[in-house]
Amino acid sequence: MTTTPAGSLEPIAGHGKWHEGIDAAGLKQLVGIAKDIDKTIDSTVKSVARGKIRVGKLLLEARQFFHVDKEFGTWRKENTMIQSKQHAHYLMQVAKRFGDASKLIDGINFSVIQELVLAEPEDIQWVEERIDKGDPPTVEETRARVKGTSKKGLVLSGKSKHEPPNVPINSLVQLNLAHRVDHVLEQGIKGIEGHYVILGMDPDPQCPSHPDTLMAIRTQWLEEAGDDDNLAHVVDTSYSAVYKEFSNWKG
Repeated sequence: MTTTPAGSLEPIAGHGKWHEGIDAAGLKQLVGIAKDIDKTIDSTVKSVARGKIRVGKLLLEARQFFHVDKEFGTWRKENTMIQSKQHAHYLMQVAKRFGDASKLIDGINFSVIQELVLAEPEDIQWVEERIDKGDPPTVEETRARVKGTSKKGLVLSGKSKHEPPNVPINSLVQLNLAHRVDHVLEQGIKGIEGHYVILGMDPDPQCPSHPDTLMAIRTQWLEEAGDDDNLAHVVDTSYSAVYKEFSNWKG
């Protein structure tokens, strides 16, 4: 089977008739638009990765001024937008290990980098070799390679010597609605991260959910809430907060 080269003006057979009625000049312009879209998305993803690692480095720098974690945590909550201790520690952990790994930062999605926090050196070398070949691994491939961990280093096997500080957050999103809400309140997970968890979403999303997807999530949890008006109100509140948050994202 033959495929149309990327950036080609030749329409893809069987993929609709979008090209009909568009002259050669228009097709050429569309190719440029498509390339610009891909370039913008690529640079945005890399910018997000660099930004998160930069925040982690700044947190590490600030931590040096405090003798105990409690004082550092109080400073962080009162002076920055990062309210979650688990999230702050995770950003610091990623920055400490990959802050200067330009090949990884430029070559893969930040979600893949997160999978490598507990990885062995040979696993990281495998990722770098894939990048060199122009075939960077997906999150799923990396997760399968880094055995014993799931997304963001959630330990599955129990054999790891280290338990990442974000394990409780990853565990929470797998609970039922009522338990998620209870734990968010008990653990003091504030701000947008708490709303993500209540909706059973990734507490550190890399891109906004489509509005239809977000509405489907809301519908699902309202059905689980049933006749419990309090739970339904919490779901609606979290939905509104996340919808507003994603509406403010650029790109």
